[in-house]
Amino acid sequence: MVNLATNASGAITSTAKQVVDAVNADPAASALVTANPYRGNAGAGVVAAAADVRLTDFLKAPASVSRDPFQMKVLHIGKSRDRSKTGVFLYCQEHAREWVTPITCLEAAERLLRNYAQDRETRKLLDDLDIFVLPTTNPDGSHYSMHDYNMQRRNMTNHCADDASDPARRNSWRVDLNRNFSVGAFSDGYNGASATCTSDTYAGPAKLSEPEARNEVWLTNEYPNIKFAMNTHSYGGYFMWPPGAYKTAGREVLPRVDFGTENYFWSASDHILSAVQTHRGTAIWVGESIQGLAAQQTTVDTSLWALPWPQLVFLALLVLTFLVVRTLLSRRRKRREQQAAILREASELIAQYGDKPEKSS
Repeated sequence: MVNLATNASGAITSTAKQVVDAVNADPAASALVTANPYRGNAGAGVVAAAADVRLTDFLKAPASVSRDPFQMKVLHIGKSRDRSKTGVFLYCQEHAREWVTPITCLEAAERLLRNYAQDRETRKLLDDLDIFVLPTTNPDGSHYSMHDYNMQRRNMTNHCADDASDPARRNSWRVDLNRNFSVGAFSDGYNGASATCTSDTYAGPAKLSEPEARNEVWLTNEYPNIKFAMNTHSYGGYFMWPPGAYKTAGREVLPRVDFGTENYFWSASDHILSAVQTHRGTAIWVGESIQGLAAQQTTVDTSLWALPWPQLVFLALLVLTFLVVRTLLSRRRKRREQQAAILREASELIAQYGDKPEKSS
């Protein structure tokens, strides 16, 4: 409750700005709420007295869903978990609305454990690898997506200024965790994200500003044997790997991986995607991703579509140009082969008949 000031005649004189300042200055009140004038208003108007209002967090999730910070759980699977084996990090649901991905992660973990005793290939994987599975990277956004706004993509952190941070715009806040990392970052000039706090590709106020992204990086630092990471999404139909980040200025890209690593990814993608196509009849687009952890990361991701349309058009034209040039060169090569065959045949005829005299009749 805020006690409003009055003048000598008993009329209220407190302005909205004074009420806001009083709430934010009170330790008990500011621990629960943050007060702001409405969407950038100066708050110079005198407020009206009102009855007590019961505060709400505007969340529709049942009481069984805790409002406290969510502790993210990682499944650690492998015969030897002493950091001596090559580590593989599988993490899901960076984007809250992609509900099927945590189920995919959990099922992968369950199959590894269930099949270890009877399947030789599974046993070899768990004997030779140190596997980490994070079923949901974005638990707060996930709960909000399931109970409040099913199109929620980002986490639940509000970095917007007063003009965009009131509860009526709560479906527009947040940070895209997939663009909050330190490699190929938007703050370093790379494309694929936004500086607007209400954008679905908002990169956040700084690299690794979000606890969810820092958790992922912490795990890879804590277990330096992690050499591969896979970021699993359920939208886009892509199988991608780094580096793919791109700066318009100077046409600068991230440093490329060595030939052996690049060749490994192409070979792995051919093996994996051929199996997907055989099983499901689904074609997957392969390519290089926008952002990632410091480890070699593969991802089924939407990042390419985050590129500005002029770059997508340029990319399409580049591919078409390559196909046209390859077709023309192929036709030219065939013509040359045909001409060479004709010349060989002519040479053989000349060698066979050219020096012999004609017979008289």
